[in-house]
Amino acid sequence: MSTNESFTQNQTKIKASLFLDINLCYYRKCSRMIITQEKEPKSYDLVKIIGSGGNAVVKLAQKYKSGIENNPRQLKQIAIKQIKKSSLLKDKVAINQLKVEIEVHRKLQNCANILGLYKVYESNNNVYLFLEYQEGGTLMNILKNSKEMIEKDLQIIMGQLILATDYMHQMGIIHRDLKPQNILLNSKEKKNLDLRIADFGLSCIYNNAKKPSEKCGTPTYIGPEMLKSSRYDYKVDIFSLGSIMYNLVTGRYLFQSKKNDNILHLNMQCNLDHIDKYISSLTYEGRDLLKKLLEKDPLLRPNAKQALKHPWFQADREALDVALVINEQIQNLTYQKKFNISSSQLNQESGAQSSHYNNENQRGSSHHQ
Repeated sequence: MSTNESFTQNQTKIKASLFLDINLCYYRKCSRMIITQEKEPKSYDLVKIIGSGGNAVVKLAQKYKSGIENNPRQLKQIAIKQIKKSSLLKDKVAINQLKVEIEVHRKLQNCANILGLYKVYESNNNVYLFLEYQEGGTLMNILKNSKEMIEKDLQIIMGQLILATDYMHQMGIIHRDLKPQNILLNSKEKKNLDLRIADFGLSCIYNNAKKPSEKCGTPTYIGPEMLKSSRYDYKVDIFSLGSIMYNLVTGRYLFQSKKNDNILHLNMQCNLDHIDKYISSLTYEGRDLLKKLLEKDPLLRPNAKQALKHPWFQADREALDVALVINEQIQNLTYQKKFNISSSQLNQESGAQSSHYNNENQRGSSHHQ
């Protein structure tokens, strides 16, 4: 893609009906009114594609803001999520989910650890979400590139994630797809661990009178109760945070298999007998919190506020300067999120699963494909 490519305003009359409700997307940010605009975005030069998947592509775009008096022009960079409307035409669920994604951003705009949404455009062919650009990449980059992590850094990361999750839950939002790929780092600086939670494409607005029942998310991060044909609540996000913490401590996925459907079965069964041998370098308080976050029974699993009150966050001392070796296995396998998980995907032969799982548990002998 040419770095000189740019958006130009579409001067033609919009013929397609708008998918988005203007009032839904109306919100305040930095004392400015921002609404959905019925046109193509303009004035931004496209730099490169920074992400893609499904019916959307995310592009880095930039423009120079006019300087004031003797101050030079300033470069402004944003991430533009471009969604093809053709992929939404006959999919009312996808249209509604896009509306929910925008509404969730509106509700969470005051949280510093949630990725900000600036504007929404809709043209004849696309919907554009103008989002904050985070130059540090994703938390998965830390897992792939870091050789070691001290427990203090782990506390900084988990503290931010649980705080942001608590805010989400207080605002009535369940993310439903928390994972390292959806957590962005604000800066490229090695020790700057300022994080943003992103990608609310599977999120929902919680209704206690009718708890959600849809099965969705990314294998190994899904709360097991979601996979058991039962309704669930905010606690599914807490399990996801536990799985992320396990990633950071061990460099491994919580459940390992070469097939996604096998992973779903292991995720649903949630047998955690194997984890102790991989988290021994963590302090007692750290191990205790991790196990509580991964509690199979959501009634026994802490909520975000309870997790923040755990002694691991309250210790007034330096975390042990013990390196936590990041196993390079995790960078060789990526599980894809699933929108609709069927019962047939969960009905695996338990004997075959047990045999495969025992083989995968031999540290150093298994390799992600």
